[in-house]
Amino acid sequence: MTTVTQFWRVRPLKWLLISLSILPGTASANNDSDLIAQQTIDLKATCGRYDEKCLAEIENEIQAISDLHPLMANQDPVSQDSSLGLPSSSEASPKGQLVEAVDGYSSSGVKATTSYPTSLYGCYGGVYNPVCKNTGVYKVYRTFIAAYANKTYVIQTSDLKQMSGQSNTPDTVIRVIDENAGTLIAVNDDWANGSFASKVSFTVTEDKFVTILVHGYMGNNHGTCDITLKEDGQVLLSLNDQTFGGWQVLSKNVRQGDQIFVGKNTNQTDIPYNPSTYSDSTLYLFNNSSLNCSSGSCGLYTNNDDDIGTLSRIYSAPWTATAASILVGAYANDAVLNARLFHVRKSGWGTPSCPSSALYSDCDGDGLSREIESVLGTCDDSSGPSINCSSTNGRKFASYASFSPEDSDSDGASDFAEIYGLKKQCQRTPASPLWDAGICTDASLNPNCSYCQKLPLSTMDNPDPTVYDIFIHIASTSDPLGLISGSAHDHTLSATSELYLKYTLSQEPVECRDSNSLVSSGTCPLDAGSVYPTSIHFFRSAPASGEILYQDYPLHGAATLHNKFFPSSRRYSGVFRFLSSDHYYGVSFAGGYAATFQTAFELYLTEISDHYYSSAIAAHEIGHLLNTSSDGYIPNRISIGNYFYQSPASMARKGAFPSSFGMTCLSDDDCFPGVCGPICMFAFECEEGDCVAGRCTSGAKTCEVDCGAPPITNHYWIRFSRGGEPELDETQILEPGHSERLATNWWCAEGRYRSGASLPLCQNGVCSIDFDNNSQTPSYPNQTYYHDFGNGLYSVLSDKDEWKQIFDKGKNVLKSSAVSPHVFLAYGTSFSSSGPIDGTGFGTIASGVFSVAGPGNKAPGSVDIDPGYSVSFAGPGSGQFMQIPSSPQIYATGMGVPGIASYLGFSVMLTFRLDSISSTTVSLIRSGHYNVVIDRETTTSGILSAWVNGGPVLGGVGTQNIISNRWYRLIFLVHPYASAGILLAEEDGNGGWSDWVVLDANSSPTGANDPGIITVGSDSNHQQTLDGEIGDLQIWSGPVCAHWFGYDGLLMGNYRICEF
Repeated sequence: MTTVTQFWRVRPLKWLLISLSILPGTASANNDSDLIAQQTIDLKATCGRYDEKCLAEIENEIQAISDLHPLMANQDPVSQDSSLGLPSSSEASPKGQLVEAVDGYSSSGVKATTSYPTSLYGCYGGVYNPVCKNTGVYKVYRTFIAAYANKTYVIQTSDLKQMSGQSNTPDTVIRVIDENAGTLIAVNDDWANGSFASKVSFTVTEDKFVTILVHGYMGNNHGTCDITLKEDGQVLLSLNDQTFGGWQVLSKNVRQGDQIFVGKNTNQTDIPYNPSTYSDSTLYLFNNSSLNCSSGSCGLYTNNDDDIGTLSRIYSAPWTATAASILVGAYANDAVLNARLFHVRKSGWGTPSCPSSALYSDCDGDGLSREIESVLGTCDDSSGPSINCSSTNGRKFASYASFSPEDSDSDGASDFAEIYGLKKQCQRTPASPLWDAGICTDASLNPNCSYCQKLPLSTMDNPDPTVYDIFIHIASTSDPLGLISGSAHDHTLSATSELYLKYTLSQEPVECRDSNSLVSSGTCPLDAGSVYPTSIHFFRSAPASGEILYQDYPLHGAATLHNKFFPSSRRYSGVFRFLSSDHYYGVSFAGGYAATFQTAFELYLTEISDHYYSSAIAAHEIGHLLNTSSDGYIPNRISIGNYFYQSPASMARKGAFPSSFGMTCLSDDDCFPGVCGPICMFAFECEEGDCVAGRCTSGAKTCEVDCGAPPITNHYWIRFSRGGEPELDETQILEPGHSERLATNWWCAEGRYRSGASLPLCQNGVCSIDFDNNSQTPSYPNQTYYHDFGNGLYSVLSDKDEWKQIFDKGKNVLKSSAVSPHVFLAYGTSFSSSGPIDGTGFGTIASGVFSVAGPGNKAPGSVDIDPGYSVSFAGPGSGQFMQIPSSPQIYATGMGVPGIASYLGFSVMLTFRLDSISSTTVSLIRSGHYNVVIDRETTTSGILSAWVNGGPVLGGVGTQNIISNRWYRLIFLVHPYASAGILLAEEDGNGGWSDWVVLDANSSPTGANDPGIITVGSDSNHQQTLDGEIGDLQIWSGPVCAHWFGYDGLLMGNYRICEF
């Protein structure tokens, strides 16, 4: 409850008090702390510092986007400090002589007066303890008042209480500061003996706004309190049960130029306590640690809020102070901040000559001193300070080809970025349709940054500068109502698929190669040299509500999703990779900017999105984005990057090859260990039935390899190779002498599908494999033969350590100045039961007067999952039409993107069918740039013509007739160098299409025009209306057509116009 006196009400212009109480909101499903931070900053920016009404209005909005865990408010964070394993050294305290204390208080509850253990602050790292952490930082209560000259103001706390369910000791400190002058006016800790409440009295010599802070004495002294404000003895304000907290670190030796910042704690050891991704911190630095002063000149201070995202940083301490105090707080009222505080000593401590072992040196220029790198286990140079920086010990960072000390783990994110964040200075503000920021350079250590893209990386799923972190942004498409496909679905990567991918990309690289035991367990000493600590982090866009059915989806389709749905702060970070999940099979793009994969082979069944296949395809494409590629058929490279192991359930669970492989279990008893039991219980399963309690469930079962086939829950064994298999020479295949690993995986990928193949035979870990599937193993014990595994030629097939390749070269595909694909889909629709739905992600809404035809009238090539909807027009005089509005993306198809991308041509692609031709001319598509019409010859046939405004007409007399009641496929395109072409295919009567025919082509130059509003099925006056239907429609910026025409392209002059 808040009680305000009548005096307050009658003097509204004299007093202003704003209580910044931001309430908690719901947790983000995607853990998108960077986007939440930006939304919060944007809301804060809408209000002036003292605009009480505005702040009140945005409170609910911030509540809705804040990523908090309210249950954390009922837990006691300091109880976790004793488990942090921190050093036992201490810092000096201003309180007096030493009293043995636990977390700041003696066993009797009396406040200790000096020398607290570092676990109280969580500070550690040698003499100067440059790194501190606190898993439970609460809000520093803050309010503003207008103080008047020569008035006496008294602020007091009382009724200090613990938060519900906690057992700590609430203890307040009040500070009064002048933000404009950067001075501390007054401060008090304990105003009366035996009380942990506070009271300050102060006056000012001139009218001014002052800020009042109420915080806890230490990091665990949070709680609630009443706050009373008086002016000359008159009670002006009384606030009850206000939350206070914060984390105060005292007696820090700070020199001018030092940098202090607050990042998100990694949660690696603290996650059971505080898994919150909340990261909105406030940071204050005071030039002394005195907690009792009312002189009006109690010292200097500086502060920061919202530097990168909602993280805080003081770039440069403005003065030297041998006993400074640092105060960290959460911004929101009920938030719990899991924070890590860094003090980077700078040139005030000396100027080392690099290489240097000075603790304050920063020879790699990453913004972290050598003493901080020592705490983190990262590098300042190849010699240390951590053992990990060696090429032979620890994590062996220097052994990787791309090693540089500022990015110790070679994952592309600097050590500084992973513990705090990064900034990129760019050339422009991203805008539709490319959202291109231009060339971006790193500005993470620079307080000035124009067109800045900021990423608070430490808040994003716990990166670690000693682990290879893989950040993936996923965009997807959907048909949420089933209007396009007939079945509601989306292609968002499922939680189960994410779990499977985390096995492939985070867990398996630290397992033994032939078992699921960790290499660190010591059970596989031969694998000690092939351990790759990695961590994958997934972030998503909301699915685009619209899609193009898969059989017509082009390779460049991901470009539009990339441009539209890849947030600029991630896209230009030089850290994130991009995947799109939509109606297409897996494909990655040159430069590593994008890849696509379908969510499941059964495209429309939402429940199948948890399927094994989605993860396998995604893992393959992510492999390309990590700069490793095995494409081809290479059985001795056991990797999802290898086509040989991409068929369903084609990779075996790790384990020894069983002597009972292929043996029949005639009864339950036969399934105990020694017969089929080990197969069921470990690496293998009973065919056609589950193994329950080590037994086949019923009947005669054959012991079979566990190939990870669904629907067996969690049987997912997809992995990349870590090398070790001998070469296979396809001109000299020898069946004996192979490993059990190759035998089991070959059987899963190929052998069990071949009717003539016999089971591998293994003895003492050496196996014979029936590569030629002739039921004889070995077929030729001492004789070699030719065998092509599917590559189309005979060659020597080699295994390789793909994880080593990733660590060596994976970051080379990351682009800090991210590629903005200039060839993209500007508008596309497969139509739906309710008409055109844009499948590009731009969300363009087409309008007009038309009917919807289908699903009975399907164009050729439609499959069962494609209802084949189209828009139907009733001919001249009907007034029917469809219009696509002008937009930046449509403008680009005729003019390029001003200042960013030159005109790249276009392609217009559609299917159509005429019922009749009842007027001289009917229009398929008309615009200010591209136009396609049909001129009547008879009521059942016509001639197709197309042109670009200002250019020659293509088609016309002498070209192929268009016949009514027949489906056609049309491509009209302009290549910026090869000029224009018009291509046509017609239904072949067997449910397919004829070969493409080039109706006409012209190499004369064509100009650029703004297409403006595009009219489909009629002209702009709605007179030349089509009597018939138009099906799939795509309008491209760039001459894209290979997905329809074929990937051999179409030569016009020296250019393949269907490729770009």
